[in-house]
Amino acid sequence: MPLALARSASNAPTCLASEMLPCASARVDASVLDAAASVGYTKTLLWDIDTIDWKPIAEGGPTAVQISNRVVSGAVNGSVVLMHLGGYETLQALHLMVPGLRGRGFLLTSISDQLDGR
Repeated sequence: MPLALARSASNAPTCLASEMLPCASARVDASVLDAAASVGYTKTLLWDIDTIDWKPIAEGGPTAVQISNRVVSGAVNGSVVLMHLGGYETLQALHLMVPGLRGRGFLLTSISDQLDGR
C-alpha cells in the first residue's frame, strides 16, 4: 500500500497518509489508527478533495480546468487536496487553482506547516 510520511521538526515520523484509503472509507477504523500509532505515527491524514490527476485525459481523466474547478468550488476551511507529483494535468491546474483559491480568501499551506502548528 503506498504511503506518504510527514516528519516533524525533530525529524521523527508523525503522520501516516495512505493513498489507498479514501476519506469515507470504512477501512479507516480504530484498529488501523491503533496499528499506526503503535509504530510511532501519532497523526493520520486523509484528504477531502481528490483531483484524480494521476489519470490521463485519454483514459477519462480530468483536464486542468476540471481539476481546478473541482478544487476551487469544493474547498472549505481545512481542506486537504490530494495531488500527485507528475500528475498529467497537475501543473496546469495549479496555475488556475492557486489564484482561484486565493480569490476565495484561502491561505495555502503545507501539511508540514500544519503539523508544526504554523
